Amino acid sequence: MSESWDRDSLIDNMHTLFRLTTKDSRILDLELASVSGLIETERQRNFSVIFRGPLDRPVGQGTYRMEHDNLETVDL
Repeated sequence: MSESWDRDSLIDNMHTLFRLTTKDSRILDLELASVSGLIETERQRNFSVIFRGPLDRPVGQGTYRMEHDNLETVDL
């Protein structure tokens, strides 16, 4: 069963490969490099992630399909 993309699940998958699908259907392998500390408010739990990928294939801002063998597929 695939896990959700919560902070703990991402930490468990640090330094593993994630697949990003670009708008022109290219697939890039990205390494999950870091997960920030958790900031909690009454309504939200916030954290950030940093992925590393090939320098010759920069990915601009936008929403992309992300896949991982242990996590559910999401648009991020």
